Amino acid sequence: MCKVPFLSLVYIAAALLLSIEALAQSMRDPTMPLTATVASSERELVLHSIIQGNGRKLAVINGELLHEGDVIAGMQNTQLINISSRSVTVQRNGQQMQLTLVDSYTTQSQATQ
Repeated sequence: MCKVPFLSLVYIAAALLLSIEALAQSMRDPTMPLTATVASSERELVLHSIIQGNGRKLAVINGELLHEGDVIAGMQNTQLINISSRSVTVQRNGQQMQLTLVDSYTTQSQATQ
């Protein structure tokens, strides 16, 4: 019978746990929308939702919550210009483009008193 020192077993267990964690990080997050895209400097812009109420307008583009005037993270020269009820206007490298909700789903928040 082969005797393996206890410390060696601890190292093996730690290595297994680290490799499992690395594998889990490389897997796709099942809670992310199917429209989510991989980040790159020229990635596609995806409008996920628009939230309006109490005088505020917010849009979720590429998973990021944005206000009018915000620059989209990881995308140089790309700014959210306008938010309407079903679409947003984005300016990228001096050119404006309109993104429209796929499901035309909008949310009106209720004032709390």
